[in-house]
Amino acid sequence: MVKMESSDMDTESLLIQKKKIEEYVSRKLVEGEKWFLVARSWYERLIEYLTDTNDTRDSYHPGPIDNSSIIQSKFCWYLFQK
Repeated sequence: MVKMESSDMDTESLLIQKKKIEEYVSRKLVEGEKWFLVARSWYERLIEYLTDTNDTRDSYHPGPIDNSSIIQSKFCWYLFQK
């Protein structure tokens, strides 16, 4: 059995998370299922974080989901008015 360093396990865990996300993103939407809207800017930061293998990864963790750009958009305001 191969002993893995902590950083190797962290990297492996992040790559597994990225693969799981990619599986969900590639699925077709099915009526009746629940899906959640996430701001593209936050999603792109998450994927970059999950893909990076540098030691500086913790310095740019994407943090909690930030959908403020969606809520503040003019299109969203238009939908609220309907």
